[in-house]
Amino acid sequence: MEKSDSHPHSAYTPAIPPKNSRAPPPKATSPHGAGMRKLNVMEMLFRS
Repeated sequence: MEKSDSHPHSAYTPAIPPKNSRAPPPKATSPHGAGMRKLNVMEMLFRS
């Protein structure tokens, strides 16, 4: 059974979801998601 990562309809699900996917990234790869980073930036702007 060969694993085809390039195949779009493969049963194998990549560890990192595509950017257009709404699912949050795994904590192993990024502890702070893009949304969290945005909130932190906004908080810093408001505090300054």
